[in-house]
Amino acid sequence: MTGLAVSPADPNIVLVGGDMLGVGVSDDGGSSWQATSGFASWEVNAFTWDVANPYEVWVGTMSGPYESLDGGHTWSAERVGLPTGDYPYSAPVQKVLIDASYSEHMLAFGGNQRQFKAGGTGALHYGLVYESTDGGQHWSTIANIGTNWNILDVVGSPDLAMLYVAVLGHGMFKSTDGGDSWTPVDSGLPSGQVTALTGDPGDPNTVWAAVGHAPSAANGVYAPGGIYETTNGGRTWTLESNGIPQIASSSANYSTSMVSILRAGDGTLYTADQGYADQNRYESTDGGAHWAVAGGSFARFYPAAATPYAWASSKNGGFVIGGSSDTLMASTDHGTTWQDVGSTQTATGGWDGNGFSGLLGTRVAFSATQPNDMFLTGFDAGNLLRSTDGGATWTRPLTGWDNYDGGYDVHVGGQAGNIVYEVLGQAGIFNGIAVSRDAGQTWSYHAGGALPARYAAGGGQGSIAIASGDGATAYAVLPNEQVYVTTDTGSTWTLVSLPSPAFAAASSPDHLSTYIATSNGIYQVTSPGGPPALITGSPTGLRRLVVAASDAVYGTGPIESSQSGLWSNQSGSWRRLSSNQFVNDVAIDPDDASRIAYVTNDNPYHDTSFATGVWISCNGGQTFTQYNAGLPMLRALSVAFDPRIPGRLIIGTNGRGYWQTQLPNCS
Repeated sequence: MTGLAVSPADPNIVLVGGDMLGVGVSDDGGSSWQATSGFASWEVNAFTWDVANPYEVWVGTMSGPYESLDGGHTWSAERVGLPTGDYPYSAPVQKVLIDASYSEHMLAFGGNQRQFKAGGTGALHYGLVYESTDGGQHWSTIANIGTNWNILDVVGSPDLAMLYVAVLGHGMFKSTDGGDSWTPVDSGLPSGQVTALTGDPGDPNTVWAAVGHAPSAANGVYAPGGIYETTNGGRTWTLESNGIPQIASSSANYSTSMVSILRAGDGTLYTADQGYADQNRYESTDGGAHWAVAGGSFARFYPAAATPYAWASSKNGGFVIGGSSDTLMASTDHGTTWQDVGSTQTATGGWDGNGFSGLLGTRVAFSATQPNDMFLTGFDAGNLLRSTDGGATWTRPLTGWDNYDGGYDVHVGGQAGNIVYEVLGQAGIFNGIAVSRDAGQTWSYHAGGALPARYAAGGGQGSIAIASGDGATAYAVLPNEQVYVTTDTGSTWTLVSLPSPAFAAASSPDHLSTYIATSNGIYQVTSPGGPPALITGSPTGLRRLVVAASDAVYGTGPIESSQSGLWSNQSGSWRRLSSNQFVNDVAIDPDDASRIAYVTNDNPYHDTSFATGVWISCNGGQTFTQYNAGLPMLRALSVAFDPRIPGRLIIGTNGRGYWQTQLPNCS
């Protein structure tokens, strides 16, 4: 999570944003979250409420500033006068500040606290300061603190006359003329390490800075960060970390590192140490002179440390919310106790999502014989989620192998639906193959030997196809772009000899044929463990495959390439059903072979996403219609029809978790 905000007029209205997650809004103090709309891309930074208008709120994004006039439910870009372009982002804004005495006067600051990496060769326009005098309808550049210097955070006096910015690698700067000119104010601060700021609204000379660990080692040790304070307008800064361990380590990740700070409505300060040796939340009730751990451990769905990167509080400070790498947490007693507000644990021990998920959803799988069994894969801690009640609640069954590092693909087979295979890993890394013989209750893990070693890096992804009715035979395409086969339910694996790199595998519903997509075309295997044969005329380089009950094969090519789009041999010969350059995955309705669904994806790094969401055909792919109502994001990685519930379609988005809809009959 990269941004949080609580309405100063109504503490029940809460906003959350993330680096690729878009914005979620809660109208009940974080108990549930709703989708929002209006964004052209979904890389979100910090929020700012207009204190003069309880329903007006702004957010900085990598695509510029956005405004909402309905408490965060719908958003519109407001960037007239900002730099233009598209790739990479042309005018990223970390934060918007609003003049408390005249809300038409606003400032916006070019940067990104998340330090989001951007592709392309153009300028990001970090370091620019923009001003608007008409409520954000028009902007003009009033200062350049440094060419492409990333402004990580900003605080200012209520009238915006006095301002402070933290600039990545360059330190602290101050303006006393409303942002027109800037001078360094670094005395006492570690050079270039400030990551976040908070100020005293009643005293613009008092500011607290969160400082990360040293960016480089001195004598083999990374110096710790901490909390620093100025009470004289930045002339001098003093370390205020009494109660926070000052840990220096030969590993940067283990040194004390403070990357967030909040002054809550009651004056309490909150921060968190991201260093692996500590990983605690802290609070101070005396302006930073002394710190204490802010509450203990609490039950949560995801395993990463509950150390927020972003904070917010209600006006009276009684409600505090924080967002870590994977957990939304809130306290209603000034930080004494905390609870997971992104998920709710049920009486059975499972967890139910509350409406805001940051999961990158890579695959959903169903059991054809166990009507309530479902499995989801995703990046990071979403390596595998299991449900035995039709998706009402979820558990994470692979913690014995890894709490993190993602999952590529999962499939369920066997006569009783008891065999489950998953290829683990993400972003070209192989983290093993997990196999369950009891419908996901227990697992064995396989890496090394004939398979690549655990954490081996490759250039591809992972794919699995169950190739026999009993589930004993399966083909795995791994990130090294090679194919492996097992005929004994994963106990042993053998390399399959193919003359070209492989990218995906899929089997027919009757398991009589398995198809493997390679750079030479698609190979077919017609007996479990048998030799692959190249299908003449098949498309090359496809990245996803699915086989319909009719044995027609469908596949999607790599995004933005000569092979992009949706391909099929449904008519007996291969042809492209859709030339959409951003098709990412496809599903065929098992109850109606003429109904085809595909999803689109366009990775970040530019102002406007080319992903266009979900497309449905009811005539075998002759025409497609968009079907996006209610979706918070149009980037998607996976799509599947539920074979047990006619018309139920589930997609895995690229940053907002899994979403479902009930499609009407095509007729």
